[in-house]
Amino acid sequence: MLKGFYQFDETFALNESIPAWVADCARITLSYLLEDRFPCYYAKMAIERRAAFASYLNSEDLTLPLILATSLREFLNKKISPKNLPVFIVFIKTNVDSLDKTKVVFWKLLEDLGGCSVPVEHIQPNDSQWTFTFDRAPLFINGHSRFYKNKRSRWSAADLMLVLQPVANLEFLADSEAKAQEISSIIRKRVCTFDGSTVGPEFGKHFLDWKTSYAAQ
Repeated sequence: MLKGFYQFDETFALNESIPAWVADCARITLSYLLEDRFPCYYAKMAIERRAAFASYLNSEDLTLPLILATSLREFLNKKISPKNLPVFIVFIKTNVDSLDKTKVVFWKLLEDLGGCSVPVEHIQPNDSQWTFTFDRAPLFINGHSRFYKNKRSRWSAADLMLVLQPVANLEFLADSEAKAQEISSIIRKRVCTFDGSTVGPEFGKHFLDWKTSYAAQ
C-alpha cells in the first residue's frame, strides 16, 4: 500500500522509481524552497537538517486514502525532533482545472485522511480551537497549487501540493504568545515581499489558524 516515502533533497528527483511529473515538480520545488527570499525559511532549514520527506499521489490514488495515510504514518513514526523542523511534502495529480476544484480535492483528502486516523475526541472544524489531528498528532497543513496566480508563495508546479508539519514544530519555535506574534509578523512581511501584494485577512495567526491551510486567491 505504501506509495513511496523519500528523503526530500536533490536525490529525490533523480530516483528512477518516481514518475517523471513528480521528478519535475520536485526539482522546481526544491529550487524555490532553497531561495533565501522564500517566505518560510523553516522549510530550507528542514531540508538542510535532513528532516524533509516527500511522497506523491496519482489521480487514481485519490479514492484510496490509505495510501496517503500509510505514508504520513511512516513520517510521524520517525519521531524526528521538533528542533529539526520535520516536514512532509506530498505532490498530487488531480486532473481538475481550477483553484476552486482543487480546494474541494484538498478538503476531501483531509476528510478521508481523518477517517484513517486513530480515533480522538474531535473539536469541530468551525471551532476556533480546531487543529487537524492524525494518529493523535496535531498537524499544520498548507495547500499549494499551480492554479495560484497572485499568491506566488502558494504556487506549486503540481496540481496540488500538501505541506504537512507537526504542530510541535511551531510550539518549539514559538514558546510564548509574544514569540508567536513576532514570527508571524516576520513571515507576513516576507510573504508580502515575495508575493508583491498585501496578505489577505485569512492569513490570521499563521501558525494556529486552520483557515490559512488553503488561502483565497
